[in-house]
Order: sequence, then C-alpha cells, then structure tokens
Amino acid sequence: TFLWMFDDAENLRRELREQAEKAAAAARDKIANRLSLKQQELQAAEKAAVEPKLLFKQGPDASSYSAFDDAGLPTKLAGGEEVPKSLSKNLAKQLTKQQKDFEKLQKQAGGGGVDAFLAKLRKEVSELESQVNGK
Repeated sequence: TFLWMFDDAENLRRELREQAEKAAAAARDKIANRLSLKQQELQAAEKAAVEPKLLFKQGPDASSYSAFDDAGLPTKLAGGEEVPKSLSKNLAKQLTKQQKDFEKLQKQAGGGGVDAFLAKLRKEVSELESQVNGK
C-alpha cells in the first residue's frame, strides 16, 4: 500500500510535470473558449451597432440601391427600377430585426454609449488573444 515510497524521484517529477502540463493546457483551452465567445459577442455587437436608417445605405449592399424612404428602406434598385415586393418584404424584415438589435445594444451599452461598449469588448478580446498566444 505504500508503493509510492518506492517510486524513484524522477518518476514522481515526471508525473508532477505531466499534471502541470495538463492543467496548463486545460487553462489555455478555457481561455480560448472564452475568447471565441467574446469574438462572437463583439461581432454581433458591431453588426447591431449600425443605425437602422443606415443599414442599406452603408456596407456591402449599399451599391444595390439608389433611393430610400424615411426609415432607410430601399425604394429603388441601383438601376432605377422599383424594388420588387418580395424583396421589399425581406428588406423590411431585416430592418425590423436591425432596429430591435440596435435598441437592445443601446440598452446593453448603458450610459457609456455604444462606442464605449464596443471599445470595451474589443479590449477584452485583445486581452484574451494575448493570453491565448502566451504574451
């Protein structure tokens, strides 16, 4: 029952080293998972930070439309023709979702404002990245 007393010191050191390495790897994995979640949170927050009125006027779809109503919903395609009803319904859904996401982000950001909230998230992501990379 007292076999550990007969193990040589090198075996004990090796086992301790292996345990420490496993613990360090588990800690790195945990930080990497937190980083992944924070990156997703940041990505969602940056997307939600776009003002609903500017959703279709900026970004990748901006060149697809030439005229907009007061809410920022496209009324004409880039070629000058009216936006088809089916597309208009889809765009209206996107706009409604963006309005909800934008309002939720504003509440989440609180008094500091959206820009300060995004800066805080970016800083957290940066800190986690440096921990994962071992800097």
